[in-house]
Amino acid sequence: MMQAENLAIRPGMKAAVIGLGLSGRACLKYLLTRGVRVAASDLGDGSDDGLQELLALEGVSFEFGRHSIGFFAGCDFAVAGPGVPLESEIILQLRECGIPVVGELGLLAGEFDCPLIAVTGTNGKTTVTELLGTTLTAAGLDVFAGGNLGTPACEYFLQGKGKDAVILEVSSFQLDLAGEFRPHIGILLNISPDHLDRHGSMDNYIGAKKKLFDHQGKDDFAIIGSDVCGGEFADFGQGGRPRLLRFGCGSNLEAAIDFSRSLVSFGGEEYHLADTALVGHSGLLNAAPAIMAAALLGCPHGQILAGLKSFRPLAHRLEYVAEINGVSYYNDSKATNTGAVIEALSAVDGKKVILIAGGRDKGDDYTLLRKSLEEKVKTLILMGEAAPVMEKKLDGSTEILRASSLEEAVVAAAAVAAAGEVVMLSPACASFDMFENYRVRGETFKHLVQKMAEGHEGK
Repeated sequence: MMQAENLAIRPGMKAAVIGLGLSGRACLKYLLTRGVRVAASDLGDGSDDGLQELLALEGVSFEFGRHSIGFFAGCDFAVAGPGVPLESEIILQLRECGIPVVGELGLLAGEFDCPLIAVTGTNGKTTVTELLGTTLTAAGLDVFAGGNLGTPACEYFLQGKGKDAVILEVSSFQLDLAGEFRPHIGILLNISPDHLDRHGSMDNYIGAKKKLFDHQGKDDFAIIGSDVCGGEFADFGQGGRPRLLRFGCGSNLEAAIDFSRSLVSFGGEEYHLADTALVGHSGLLNAAPAIMAAALLGCPHGQILAGLKSFRPLAHRLEYVAEINGVSYYNDSKATNTGAVIEALSAVDGKKVILIAGGRDKGDDYTLLRKSLEEKVKTLILMGEAAPVMEKKLDGSTEILRASSLEEAVVAAAAVAAAGEVVMLSPACASFDMFENYRVRGETFKHLVQKMAEGHEGK
């Protein structure tokens, strides 16, 4: 499989840009600043408002509605957006023609002018990226935080560079075509089944995540959750490989978490987090790698702790919405896989949960939810395309109801919930069967709950 290793960009070259989402648009603009001519292709019809400014740019030709190999004749290399699968026809055709293909990370490999931290994992990577940005800023550093969380990495260069550090959230899709991308600090939080519809197998998915460390050297650091740190990392710290730093609950780890005391210990320092928003199992697992990376960059204990205390949880991630008749409602729309749902349920100590789940199936193994459902869930309400397969896989684990819409699901949840219990939207699925994205799904849930709360005021 041909990769674009050692990509050397020179003025006058011609590049293909495949896919004009946020990343593709930023890559196109970046290439123009490097004096590269661009042939840009997108499967849409070109009517997207975000494309209008691009259409007026010089040095770019466009193709809409398809990706045709003839359109890319004469290209020296290609940059594919994260939404373009490795096995798509156009990628295979480009490689057959001898045209190297990279993604945004591969395009920018070797170009960063400051310490680069990259965060990946099935769950928690957006939170850790934002948390680390908040912590480094509190320590007085000028940082750029972007990547998969919404601001393309190319924007760092388009905005003039010159920061003290760059923090990127990177997905498995982005790592597929990362080329010689080399973060100074690579963070792998966890791995559980996700995106198997895209990667084809768990082995392929794990392989994509591990590409984060492929080009690190002996002066770099690999921060890895102890649950996923197996023998495949045994050579780290030897022969030019990065230094391995593990975090989790257990002995002989570089960063140890004491969940009972809300405490993270690293580098001889103790970080007491009971008075922060990072309490609970998932909160502490997110805090530990952020603490480690900040400390490795030289931030003092007090400033790191101040940053952690100032952090506020992100929307759609176990976000408290309201309490109605003694029932607490939480929006966890970002939970698009079983691992995230299990984490969310573990955070609700001692309370029975009415769980709203379902959406577009991503090939996940829903049987992984059975134990958590049996222990914590009073009623499971399923919606969306995945509802039939989820019901089949989870039958007998708890009471299961079906809903034809999110509104119907919220009404059903309110009907069965009792005071002291929790209603949680934590879908374990993508949103695209019913909503534009997980954010719209979460906002819709919040609106429905808040409307219901208003109806109960004064009663």
